[in-house]
Amino acid sequence: MTHSLGSLAPVNIAREDPEAFAPTDYLIELGTSPVSFQGSQPARRSLETRVREAAARPGVLLTGEVAIEIEWFLHEKLKWESPNVLSSPDLDNILKPIIDGLCGPTRLLIDDCQIQSIACNWIDWPSETEQKFTIRARPNLTDDRLHHQTLTWIDMGDGLCWPIPSSLDAGAQLFLVQRFEEALERRRQFLEFGVSEYQAGLLMPIQRRFHRARLQKHGFIVAPVADYKMKLSR
Repeated sequence: MTHSLGSLAPVNIAREDPEAFAPTDYLIELGTSPVSFQGSQPARRSLETRVREAAARPGVLLTGEVAIEIEWFLHEKLKWESPNVLSSPDLDNILKPIIDGLCGPTRLLIDDCQIQSIACNWIDWPSETEQKFTIRARPNLTDDRLHHQTLTWIDMGDGLCWPIPSSLDAGAQLFLVQRFEEALERRRQFLEFGVSEYQAGLLMPIQRRFHRARLQKHGFIVAPVADYKMKLSR
């Protein structure tokens, strides 16, 4: 499917093999060149905006580890013979503006700490006047995702947060918060027995935790657990 964003170049987003048992890949294609993090601020912001708009279209927030693959299509003459070769972005410099654009409440990732591996390469193609690049996000697990919705991340202590969908009934939200509290308390008790952190982690919620600082920098709603429970109990 091709989407037109006004005066922007076409954006193509596809979900591959939706019926496969393996996790679905999310593919974003932008009909432009990437921008170096050393480039001008307006250029970086423009690219991040376009990545953000594209990353919102699948309507899914990936919550676990992901592998990211970036491919940049341009003519080899631009790479090897351009008189502006020193100002042309190199592969190691294009990652940050792209990754920053993927993260946020209505995008594809929560934070770049989810990226377990990243591959970036350029590919020669025939056009000397046009460029494009693709971003492929490959989750490790099929169920590590939430559909876009209003979430409140509850700070359960030490800055560790778990998400609660605001669409749930207040009683259901309170039930989830209490289950998080119980799991954390059991984990604490288990650690007191001298078991390893990995063994104690078996008692934790399957939903991955994120630190408050990582969530707030991307604009997620974060609430202390005591305040949130008081609000739900009214």
